[in-house]
Order: sequence, then structure tokens, then C-alpha cells
Amino acid sequence: MLNINLFQFDFGKINVSSFNVGSGYVGPASNRSFDNPGELQVPWHELQGKDLDPFALLSWHARSSNFRGRDDEMIGLEQWALEERPISVKFISGEGGVGKSRLAAEFADHMEIRHDWSAGFVDLNKPQSFNLKRSGTLLIIDYPEEYQESVAEIFHDLARLDQTELKVCDPPIRLRVLFITRQHLKDWQKVITDAKANALVNITPVVLGGLSLEAAHELYNSALVKATEVMGEVVATLSEEMMAAWLEEAAENDQALFIVAAAIHNALYPQEETIKYSGRKVVRLLVEREDFRLRNISKEIGMADDNFCSILQAMANISDAIPIAAFHELLKDTGLQNGLPAKSTLAHCLRNTGLLTGGAVCAIKPDIIAAAFAVVVLTQAQELAPELVWQALSLDLAGGLNRLARLHHDAEIVLGMHEHTLGYWLARSVYSSPDRSALLAPILCRSHLPHALLPAAVAANETLLSKTDDKKELANICNNLGSCYSALGKRQEAFEASLRAVEIYEQLAAGDPGAFRPDLAVSLTSLGNHYSDLGKRQEALEATLRAVEICEQLAAGDPGAFRPDLAGSLSNLGILYSALGKRQE
Repeated sequence: MLNINLFQFDFGKINVSSFNVGSGYVGPASNRSFDNPGELQVPWHELQGKDLDPFALLSWHARSSNFRGRDDEMIGLEQWALEERPISVKFISGEGGVGKSRLAAEFADHMEIRHDWSAGFVDLNKPQSFNLKRSGTLLIIDYPEEYQESVAEIFHDLARLDQTELKVCDPPIRLRVLFITRQHLKDWQKVITDAKANALVNITPVVLGGLSLEAAHELYNSALVKATEVMGEVVATLSEEMMAAWLEEAAENDQALFIVAAAIHNALYPQEETIKYSGRKVVRLLVEREDFRLRNISKEIGMADDNFCSILQAMANISDAIPIAAFHELLKDTGLQNGLPAKSTLAHCLRNTGLLTGGAVCAIKPDIIAAAFAVVVLTQAQELAPELVWQALSLDLAGGLNRLARLHHDAEIVLGMHEHTLGYWLARSVYSSPDRSALLAPILCRSHLPHALLPAAVAANETLLSKTDDKKELANICNNLGSCYSALGKRQEAFEASLRAVEIYEQLAAGDPGAFRPDLAVSLTSLGNHYSDLGKRQEALEATLRAVEICEQLAAGDPGAFRPDLAGSLSNLGILYSALGKRQE
């Protein structure tokens, strides 16, 4: 996934006297190429035109406000980057809308201008090669939680590079990798440990929260000035006292995105002299404004359903982008295809609506707005919503599920939109559908599944449970259900599913011990955990002791394969003994 090619070699240390000392590559190993490396970049977008979509001003790419309130974070990042060690990894974490990507982008610019580094964002979906500079190289990776396997590969590659190429450079080459995530550092610990990359990770992440009054005030007024420049309106700036009062109205109002959204809303409605609405309400109003605009467009181009253009946009928000030619197929079972122009003319109808970019309907940016828009529009089409969600995901199911989980989180947690959720509609779309469940279940069997996807994982596995007679498959489904139920807080259901898995594996292991005893040990460990969750510690101890016994026998025959499992089982056993007050054991 990540490879480095240094230009000049000496038989001892690598000579790195040249300006560009090598090139890097991010992408599948099968496509690896160091030819024609480009410069790492920060994707800033220039704002143009008075008819610009107001949402464009909300994207960090637009740089529509002054960057303030993150001085301490910038200093800390610079100190980390300039450490002597060749390779180091750091995380920026926080909720959507707090300004993680903007901070990383400004830091990249700072390192390029101040220290002559090569610095910018890399897209794990798009293979690319880039120059490495003698002074230093900074790679920024956004949304790593959506690329778990690729990120795991990157950590393995970084651990390898730390022991080989970069470690023998004189003077040392600095390679820094900055992950921007909504997750906590502890959520990445297993990935880091499995790659033996613990020594490379800075253990102090940058955790972003809200802005101070001074920073929020300047952010708002600078965004207001930029918005009025773009929109051609003149609006009075806000006093610090008014900003202080608004920040007190709602806990989330100090988040950067909500502050900029409030400024844009006031630029759209210049008669307002104060901020009348909370940050969440402002986002809702901007979304409803866009929905109203798209409804009018649907009428103007003669669509039978006034919701048509809004639905296209909502689906694209979930998918990230949908080619216009794909909509006929995606909508064929929804009834929305009735009255739809031919493929050749649909693009023509939408040409001047602002919906199309390069022949596709693309997601609204930023994600919080995309999430709010999708929920608002699909709530108005309740009966169709599950089918529309599934069809939006169908072009790239694995990638779409990760994106849906992110949007669900933004809508429910950041915006407080609890009544109707994307995760609920996804679960409805697969329940009682064996074909869809068979597609979904293997993707959703991973550990640490986002909460938004748990109901769909349960729906898919429950559907498959009633459709298969294969005992091995039944046991696997029961194990998956046990994990999902447990994550949803359904302890009794988790226990029952896990117990059934153990019973099935016991039958299978009786007939073929070599094939099924490892699975039985894993299931017994899970059963022990579920017993423990129910407060049945003695039963938990008995199940865990059985798992340890099997793992000991397996490790005796094949230490390399089974000693890690034995260590895990013994760890669980120690925890249970401690809970039972048996300190000596």
C-alpha cells in the first residue's frame, strides 16, 4: 500500500543530498509505479460567481473563513513533525464539523511554506506517486476508518520502512503520516499492534473540540464577509457580546461548521441582525432551502414527482456520486421511473440545474450537510426510503456502507436527528431479503462495526439464519449475531445466539475435531463473555476454562498457529478469576 523509492544509493548509508530524494507510492501493490511522481497537494477550491451554491462556502476546501483558535494544536503538530526520528504517525480526532481537515490542511501549508516540506492529502481510493523531499514529507489521510484494510497495510509498510530504507539515510529523512479520524486512538490500537508499529505512533493525539469566544467571533465575521462578497449582499458583522450570547444558547454552537453556517445563513437573509437559530437549526434551514430549490427544478423540467431531484441528490449523498446513466436502473423498482425521460435526454434535462458534475450527481459537501439533506428528503419519502438507500449503496456496497455509517453518525449524533435514521432504513431494506442479506452479511462480519450498521447486520444474519441448513454456516451466523446483539446492548439475545453457536460447533467437532475445535474454542470464549455480561460468573469461568483447555491442546500440536489464541484465552481467564476474587489463580 505504501512504498518508498530513494534515488541515490551508496554502499553504506543512502546519500540524500539531492532536493527530491525519492518518490513514494500509495495504492495497490499490483499497480505500483514510481514513474512521474507528482507533488503532494492540499485541495483548496477557489470560490467564484454570485450564484455559487451556499454549501460550497461550508466546505473546508473553500477556505471561506480565517483560520483561528488552533495555535496550540499547530505548535504541537510542528514540534511532532520536526522530531529527529525518521517515521512518525499522529492522529487528529474529533466529531464532524469541529475543523479537523481544515487544521490538517493549514498545517500542511505551513510545513510547505515554512520548512520546505512536501505535504498534502493522499486518497486511498486512488493510486498515486509523489515526491519525497530531503527536508521532510507529510502524508495526510482523511477518513481512515473507511479503509481499515488499507490502513492496516500502511502500518505494516511503515514498520518495515522504519527498519530498512529510511533508517539508513544520512541525514535522516522525515516521513510523517497524519490520520484525520472521528475515532479515538484506542480504536486503532489493535491495527497498530498487529503491524508491530507501536513505536512509530505518537501517543498524544490532537483532540479537537469547540472554539473559544474570541476565535468563534473572528471565524463568524470573516465567514460573513466572504459570504457577502460571493453573494453580493451587505450584512453588518456581529459584536462579540452577541456571539457570546449565541454560544451560550446551545452546547454545539462553538463548533466551527455551525459558526460558519450561521454566517452564511445571515448572508442569505441580511435582514437578520443577530443569529436567531442554533447551529443545528441553521443547518436544517439551509438544507430545507436547498430541498425547496430542487423541488422547483423538478417542476420546471416536468418531473411527475416534485421530490425527484431532491431524491437524486439524497441518493448521491449516500453513494458519494452516481452517474446520471445509472439512475434508470437504480429507480426501476421505486415507481419514480414513471415519466422519466429516456437516458439520452435525462442528462439534457438536468444540464442546467446545477446537479451534474462531469455526468454524475455528486454528494453535497461537507458531510454534515449531506447527512442532514439525505435524512430530511428520505423522511418525506418514508415508504421508498429503504429501497432508495439500498439502490444508492448498490454501485459500491462496501464503500457505500462506510459512507452511510459516517452520515448516520453526523445526522444522529452531531445534528441530533434521531427520529429517522439511515441505519434504520438500511436494516429495513435487507430484512427478509435473502439475496441482499447474503451480499451484506460478509461485509458486516468485522469487529468494531460502526453502530449505524449493527441493525442491518442483525437483519441480514437473522434473515440468513432461517434460510440455511448448513451447520457450519449456522454456527457462523449465530456467532455474528451474538457479537451484534452484544454491541446493541441486547445481552440475553447475545447469550442465546452464542450458546447456539457453541452447541453446533460441539456437534461438528465431535465428527471432525481437527477442523472445528478451533472454532469451538473461539465460540466458548465468546460464550464466557456473554455469561459474564449477564452476571453469571461461574458459568463464564467454566466456558472459558474449556476454551483454554482446547487452546492448550491445539498449541501443543501447532504452537505457531495457536499460541496467540491460547494467550487471549488465558487473559480472559485471568480477568474472570479476578472478578471472582480468586487472586492467586
